[in-house]
Amino acid sequence: MGNLLDYLDWRGDLELNTVPFGEVDGLILSCLSYARLEDIVPGIGEGSITIHEAAKEFFRVHPQEELKKDQSFTNFSPRILEKCAMSRRFGNATVSHFVNEVDPSKDLQFSAMQIVTDDGIPFVSFRGTDDTLTGWKEDFNISYQLVPADRRAASYLEMVQKDDKRPLRIGGHSKGAHLAVYAASTASPSIKDRIIAIYEEDGPGFNEEMIRDSRMEKLAPLIHRVTPTTSIIGTLLLHYREPVIVKSSETGVNEHSPVSWQVMGDHFLLSPTYSRAGELFDETFNTWIAGEDMEHRKGFIDDLFSCLEASGATTVSELRRHTPKQTKAIWDRLRQINPESRVTLEKLITIFIGELFDAKGTIKKLVNTSLPWWQRISSEE
Repeated sequence: MGNLLDYLDWRGDLELNTVPFGEVDGLILSCLSYARLEDIVPGIGEGSITIHEAAKEFFRVHPQEELKKDQSFTNFSPRILEKCAMSRRFGNATVSHFVNEVDPSKDLQFSAMQIVTDDGIPFVSFRGTDDTLTGWKEDFNISYQLVPADRRAASYLEMVQKDDKRPLRIGGHSKGAHLAVYAASTASPSIKDRIIAIYEEDGPGFNEEMIRDSRMEKLAPLIHRVTPTTSIIGTLLLHYREPVIVKSSETGVNEHSPVSWQVMGDHFLLSPTYSRAGELFDETFNTWIAGEDMEHRKGFIDDLFSCLEASGATTVSELRRHTPKQTKAIWDRLRQINPESRVTLEKLITIFIGELFDAKGTIKKLVNTSLPWWQRISSEE
């Protein structure tokens, strides 16, 4: 089965005036902002270059030998950039208004750019997080507060679109999807009235107060929300639209990778329901958090990530390759947590690590056995 890269091979020779912009195109441009285009794409108000030109310079600065060493979650972005650049569909699209701001002292990680496709419609693409535990924690933090990137996304959209008159598309993957929806909800009427589509690709939702905000009533029908069958980030909190559930070639948390989402022709290959693991995460986290105030949500999320970080892992990918020693370190930290939270934390941690799944992807009954959690997992390795 194909993915978005195969789609670009198949559909890339057809310009948008021949085959209009579709759902897979929305995913591609939502993920294009992951490409590290600092010092390549012009900043706000500094002009534009084509995707073809941006890719040529990117691969001059970053040779293949360097890119092959990249083991990060976002290592797919150069391939998307290359495929777009080689295609008639996106090669001549212009990119501009690039920003990349990282300020650890403010817990800020924000990046975005504008892509104007051949149909003359701008697409504002917000970058999501990578698979660092710090980045994933930021997604969870959205459950009790606006993160700094929310405010920055709103000001960015206002800045780059305030004088434009054209229709507008907005999108992002992971945290970028959340930023796209938030920025749209807070946009001035002159911008909001021009939005024709919002691509929410497996991003975290919003707390109860935000969902009740009437500013999204008009825009909610324009949201294209997509999640994989095992969605963790994309089922966090509340959303304005029900998702389209797409099948993935990966399992567990690795399904968050957009390159794993299966494509048939010019559409996603759909699943009627979430996987059991996806349902279990949704039931465990969202049911628990619905009854907690903001202070308790913060404490719970701090506890969850302190357990995961106790392993010494810095990314979710590293966490899934854990050793028995690392697993015991997580358990030792878990034993220090408030007993009222411990059972819920244990379920969430087993989903993160992926040991709830056997070779066929079915869930193992680990949580209700009598052995300590780390001994149960270690004994099966």
